[in-house]
Amino acid sequence: MEKTICLYGGSIFNGERLYPKGGVLFSKKGIIQVIEGDDMPPAEDSVNVHGRLIAPGLVDLHSDALEKCIEIRPGVYFDEEFALQNLDRRLALCGITTFCNAISFAEDEFGLRSPQKAEELVSVVHKFKNSARASIHHLVHARFEISNLSGESILNRLIKEDLIDIVSLMDHTPGQGQFKTLEAYTTYQAGVHKVTPEQISALVDKKVAQRERGLKQVGKVAQLVKDADMPFLSHDDDTEDKVSFVRNLGVNASEFPVSMEAALAAKRYDMMVFMGAPNLIRGRSSNSHLKASEALLSGVKRGTGLKLRVSILSGEF
Repeated sequence: MEKTICLYGGSIFNGERLYPKGGVLFSKKGIIQVIEGDDMPPAEDSVNVHGRLIAPGLVDLHSDALEKCIEIRPGVYFDEEFALQNLDRRLALCGITTFCNAISFAEDEFGLRSPQKAEELVSVVHKFKNSARASIHHLVHARFEISNLSGESILNRLIKEDLIDIVSLMDHTPGQGQFKTLEAYTTYQAGVHKVTPEQISALVDKKVAQRERGLKQVGKVAQLVKDADMPFLSHDDDTEDKVSFVRNLGVNASEFPVSMEAALAAKRYDMMVFMGAPNLIRGRSSNSHLKASEALLSGVKRGTGLKLRVSILSGEF
């Protein structure tokens, strides 16, 4: 028999409603019972939370925090496994129990972003998640940049080796999506990576030159995801035409749509819509795009959740 533990003595959020009093009974195998009120079931170990909130563990669907923890400052790098272990502890302290490490499959961009580095980081995540050092559940979210012409074969191999859990499509070419203007893109890159205008201009020229070819090959990526039966997301959708395009590729969720037009279009196409938690808490987008609060008030909802091919999410309280 697995040891049973009961948390009690506080308000409880069961994922849908908040109750003034309640508790949760669980073991290593998972949740046994969620209780409302004062009457708690017997357990081998009972823990009084003294008025604190008892809530489900959080799932972070998309975060590139691992990159930030490795390259703590522009050009200053920590050991990758050390960075991941420290990130793991920070996430656990924040109540995040499943973390989708967003790893960028981009081509020769600034910082850590390249297909080869992406493959290396996927290996680091899997080595760590299967070790005794991991305190939460780690998944791999592959962010595939449309202008990346060399990464499809690497992504193909990693998917076939069952090392990828989610795939999302990125298009950070200036003039659309997240970066409506070249100025916005230049300001972002200069601020984050401390690179020169000349370096940024060279990267933009390359991305623009390769985007058209990338759009033609993205169907191959879509087929890979479909064959693997995994979640397929689109990032920073800005127009109804963009939503229609990705929906026809088989995308089933729009994450961080940058306009109300795109968010409402995704809903009409029966896609799930995901907005950023920092956006909601801060009351604004970091790039002055669609506010999460506005999307919620308009009736755009997240949906019922993605099938992440891991049983822990179906019972993760």
